[in-house]
Amino acid sequence: MVIGHVGNNAYLTAVITYRNEKVRIISARKSSKKEVDVYGND
Repeated sequence: MVIGHVGNNAYLTAVITYRNEKVRIISARKSSKKEVDVYGND
């Protein structure tokens, strides 16, 4: 799982996998405030 900063004050949480040296996104959604507070600090 990864959390990334996109745009102005927006974060996405994504579940990814690696296949044949490529990154594949399984799912992505807006991060919750708790996720950003715990994991998203720059």
